[in-house]
Amino acid sequence: MIQSIKMVFDTSRISTQKIREIIEELTKLGVYDSKTGMISYDNDDKVLEQKIIVILDNIGIKH
Repeated sequence: MIQSIKMVFDTSRISTQKIREIIEELTKLGVYDSKTGMISYDNDDKVLEQKIIVILDNIGIKH
């Protein structure tokens, strides 16, 4: 099943540089669509899902 998460950042809490780093990491994983601001991935891929969760947890985004 495809899981989608809308990326919304609180720029008062997260620096622009950190946001760029997060987007870069998610783009490298092939799960971030810059046109829609969405993360989409097959949640049957547990390794990929765990990598995404770690990235999101590091910045406090709920998944």
